[in-house]
Amino acid sequence: MELSTGTQLLKCCVEEGVATLILNNPKKRNALSDELTPALRETLVQLEHEDKVRCLIITGSGESFCSGGDVSSMEDMGGTPHEKVEVLRMRQRTLTLRLYNLKKPTIAALPGPAAGAGLALALACDFRYAVKDTFVTTGYGRIGLSGDYGGTWLLANLTNVSIAKEMYFSCRKVGSEECYKLGIFNDVFEKDVFETRVIKIAKNLAQMAPIALANMKHNLNSVPKSTLSESLDLEAENLYQCVATEDHKNAVRAFLEKRTPEFKGY
Repeated sequence: MELSTGTQLLKCCVEEGVATLILNNPKKRNALSDELTPALRETLVQLEHEDKVRCLIITGSGESFCSGGDVSSMEDMGGTPHEKVEVLRMRQRTLTLRLYNLKKPTIAALPGPAAGAGLALALACDFRYAVKDTFVTTGYGRIGLSGDYGGTWLLANLTNVSIAKEMYFSCRKVGSEECYKLGIFNDVFEKDVFETRVIKIAKNLAQMAPIALANMKHNLNSVPKSTLSESLDLEAENLYQCVATEDHKNAVRAFLEKRTPEFKGY
């Protein structure tokens, strides 16, 4: 089933509980533009509230994931420096933060390079899978910028501050195998099996209990800003929210009857 995104630069299809979002501007290496990015924001909202969607894949068409911002399509917004900062803050929250906190599992599938804000987009997902022989790069230093869309925080928390500094300061290309060793990529696949393997992972996630996964994500996303005591309290609250669901009750019955449970999302 295909869903309309309002632009040909972003495609969306849903199959077996998995929504696949395709950044579709291969001539510009799927750069984030003033047409693509608003559509991506709106589609994320739509998919978060779509009960048929249990897992989300973001990928790029052609040989790239996303090359970052499309400078050639960006207009000068005008206004004071303060107003410009506030607009960017809003744009970052409604894309990176929404994706990071989405109550469904998210996968970045990298058929090729991710750079700048495109790398931040991938880092905001729960999982990242890539084809062998691709790379990522921060890229900002080459155009005299410091970074945006949460890439610094996401990379530093995923690896460590020293690694994030080295990648940002140097702007070097970090290959897929090194990304895997650093924990940036969850796995790396040969090109001929890449799509099949990622879809299989997504479909497995789509079969899990949605409320349980959402609460697991809440627990884990809260770790960087929580003490152990606060994490224990949050885990207790989220666990008993799950205990009250029909999915949990049905899963207990399925376990006792030695059958696979079917989760409904309530």
